[in-house]
Parts: sequence; structure tokens; C-alpha cells
Amino acid sequence: MLQDRIDIYRAGEAWLIKSGQELFGSYQSQDSAITYVTEALKRQERLKQAAIYLWDNAFPVLLRI
Repeated sequence: MLQDRIDIYRAGEAWLIKSGQELFGSYQSQDSAITYVTEALKRQERLKQAAIYLWDNAFPVLLRI
């Protein structure tokens, strides 16, 4: 059970590093690659939250006009 969690964590970490390398175009460091991908995911989450907010609040107002 614990080994499964460790394997999943390592696979996720490897994916983050690979994604960071692809986004950077060059590999600077493991930490910078992970930071870059993490920030990109945060931006994506903020965009998603903004879209949900607009859908819930702005669009009903526009439809009433």
C-alpha cells in the first residue's frame, strides 16, 4: 500500500519534470521545472474559477437585458 503511494508520487513527479522540460525547451533544474508547471496549473485553475464565476453571475444578468 505504501509502496503504491510512493510509486504514484514518483510517477507524478516525473511527469511534472518532463512537462517542465517541454515547456522550458531546455532543462534548467528540477525545482524550476516543477515550479513552472505548478504555476501554469494554478493559472489554469484561476481561469476555470473565473469562467465559473462569470457563468453563475454575469451571464444571467446579460440574459435579462
